[in-house]
Amino acid sequence: MLHIKFKNKTIKGMSLMESIVTIAIIALLSTIMYSSYPQASSILGFNLTSQEIISIIKNTQMYGSSQGGNYKGRGIFVQTETGFNNTITEFLDIVTDQSNNMGVKVSNKYYDEDRDAILAKNIIKNSITINKICAYDTSNQTCLPSTKLSVTYIRPNTEAYIYYNFPDLPLTTTSHASIEIKSNILKQDNLKCIDIYESGQINISNKGC
Repeated sequence: MLHIKFKNKTIKGMSLMESIVTIAIIALLSTIMYSSYPQASSILGFNLTSQEIISIIKNTQMYGSSQGGNYKGRGIFVQTETGFNNTITEFLDIVTDQSNNMGVKVSNKYYDEDRDAILAKNIIKNSITINKICAYDTSNQTCLPSTKLSVTYIRPNTEAYIYYNFPDLPLTTTSHASIEIKSNILKQDNLKCIDIYESGQINISNKGC
C-alpha cells in the first residue's frame, strides 16, 4: 500500500492490484456500452423510419382528400422487386378522358406511370426494405402475396382505393392491404407491418404481416 505524508498527515492511495481491478472494470463497462450502441442505434433508426413511412401515407391521405382540378387525388405506390423495394413513390392521379354518367371526368384510381405525375420518390433509409405486400380476402383475411401496391385518396373522402397486383395478373382491388418492412441490420424484431384499410384507417404493428 502506498502512503504519502503531507504535514504529518498520511493519505492512503490505491495499491497496484486495486488499480488493475478498477481499470479492468472500467474497460469491461466500456466494452459493454460500445458493443450495444450499434444495436440501439439500429433499433432507433428502424422505429423512426417506420414512422416516416406512416407520415408519408397519412399526408397523402390528407392532401388527396382535398385535391382538385386536373388531379382527382394523390396516392402512393410500392413494390417488392429488388432494386425498387426501398422506394415509396408519391403521385398525382390525373383524370382520364372518360366521363361518368354525370359528365364528370374520372380517374382510374391507381398508379399509372404513363400518365400520372410523380410528386416524389422517397428512398427508405437505414437499410430498410419493403419485404412483403399482402392483399386480404375479406372472407378469411388470408394474406395474398403481391408484387405491387397502389393506394389512392380522392377528394372529398379519406377512404382509400387499394389495388394490388399478383405476378402476371392485372391490378385488382381489395379493401385491406399491408406492407411489411424489414430491417436488414437487426437480427431480431426486424419486421413491422403497416395495415391500410379501405375505410381510411392506417395502423402499424411490431411484427410481420
